[in-house]
Amino acid sequence: QKRDRQELIYRIVQNAIKNDGIEMYYQPIYSIAEKRFTNCEALVRLKDTKTLGFLSPEEFIPVAERNFLIIPLSNCIFEKVFDFVSRNHLDDKGLKHVEVNLSAIESIDLTFPSLMKELLQKHNLKPSMVNLEITESIAVSSGRKLKRNMDDLINHGCTFSMDDFGTGYSNLSQITRADFSIIKIDKSLLWPCFKKDAENSTDVQNAKILLENMISMILKMGRKIVVEGIETK
Repeated sequence: QKRDRQELIYRIVQNAIKNDGIEMYYQPIYSIAEKRFTNCEALVRLKDTKTLGFLSPEEFIPVAERNFLIIPLSNCIFEKVFDFVSRNHLDDKGLKHVEVNLSAIESIDLTFPSLMKELLQKHNLKPSMVNLEITESIAVSSGRKLKRNMDDLINHGCTFSMDDFGTGYSNLSQITRADFSIIKIDKSLLWPCFKKDAENSTDVQNAKILLENMISMILKMGRKIVVEGIETK
């Protein structure tokens, strides 16, 4: 049954790439310092919600990676995002950059930097408008090829974020690397600080100590921080 579902997901993704079945949504990122939305993150969704219902990227991205669809899917995503940013002149509207997730395979593909440069030129975008998100697990495991690609694109003017920091792969030495200008703290470190039914419990106090010290440490290293999972006032 699991194999049948994965085969169906594969066909849905394959069809989406061929027939414009991919949609991008943009999650705003709020700057506490500037008291406004300054950036956004591009989130990929499949238009087909009838065959299997809503499919999370956490389910269909791994299927795309295993079945050699991730490069064409990623290219489609970058095309849509860059077209959206360029067509709507988001830099003129005060947007500093848009964040786009980078897959494990694409992050170590040695042709990736040249593809990015071509797409930026095609859509007449400044490289600084693009921030590439790499999950902590990819950063830990990808080695020299990733570093080569990051150095190339940073020299070109792009920036990088480490996504999902604190989700279990945590290797603190990774955040000392100069490559990442932004560290994104996962919601799993934030939400335990706000358990209403246990406001004064030891668990909540410990969660707050962990989060506060992590933020202090990252800021002292000169990195910017995005804390994920803040969904209410």
